[in-house]
Amino acid sequence: MLLIAFSVACKNSSRKVISKTLNLQEIKITIAKYDSIYLKHDPKFIKSYVQIKGNNHFTQLKNLKSLPEGITESIDILYNKNGKIIVLEILPESESGDYFNSVTYYFYENGKTMAYETYSSFFSDDCTIEGLTNGSVKEIKRQYFDTQFKSLGTTYSLTDDKNKKLDSSKCIFNYRMEIEPVKSVIDIEELKRL
Repeated sequence: MLLIAFSVACKNSSRKVISKTLNLQEIKITIAKYDSIYLKHDPKFIKSYVQIKGNNHFTQLKNLKSLPEGITESIDILYNKNGKIIVLEILPESESGDYFNSVTYYFYENGKTMAYETYSSFFSDDCTIEGLTNGSVKEIKRQYFDTQFKSLGTTYSLTDDKNKKLDSSKCIFNYRMEIEPVKSVIDIEELKRL
């Protein structure tokens, strides 16, 4: 009887740790910490992968100074000190150079998705103020989740090159990335064959 009670207590205790959801403010603080680590590009914590035109798999880059020809997509993965994936950024290549897109996933320590961000930068004279900007537009959408993948909220911004807000109804989004968020890092690893 005591063994059963101990077993149930351990299971309940571990569930509390695994299912601990941060509130939205705590998530934003955690993401800011992850971003500051990611921006340092420390090779001890980041691995980069590329997909080459004609291949359906990703290859790890050993030398970031010498990139192979024909990259169609790249992925950067940030690991924490325990070797867990905490950030995964997907960067499709723009052959024309007319746009830059990325999707960044942030993960709880248990691998569940904490948030994702889509970032698009492109040229559009339709929605920028003529003569006041160079026509570049930044669109950023971030969605936050609890550990059960329930949405905790979304932020959205659309700005010009001077960070002035733009009216989305006047824009044409030829390069917008529409994605279905994934529930965990495992889903991305399977999807991207990492």
